Amino acid sequence: MALSRAELREQQKRLEQKAEEEKRQLAAQLQQSFDEDVAALCQSIQELAEEAGMHAQVLVEQRILPALSGKPKRMPVAKEAKTAKAPKYRNPATGETWVGTGQPPKWITFHEKAGNSRADFLIENQHNGVMHA
Repeated sequence: MALSRAELREQQKRLEQKAEEEKRQLAAQLQQSFDEDVAALCQSIQELAEEAGMHAQVLVEQRILPALSGKPKRMPVAKEAKTAKAPKYRNPATGETWVGTGQPPKWITFHEKAGNSRADFLIENQHNGVMHA
């Protein structure tokens, strides 16, 4: 039996909500694990410092060890990957493309020095490898 669009949308919404909840739970578990690892590492460093005759407070003041009181810092969160920009220019001879930011590729610089306009290489002005002005 096929589902209607409304039923499919509702099912999609439920699945997305479930995935978001699982993501939150995993992030909380990961943070807890990170906090426990940091606490264990700090404890080990404190013990080693005491064995060496140093006070842990010196390590805190020198910013080697986080403050001994309070909660450990939050685990660093990975930034979202940037999405690639769509190419704006195409070399009809080779098919090479360029998004139009940063240093221009050699092929477009060469054509500009030869008197062509950058607009001649806009992908929107090309159709099946043929340039349209």
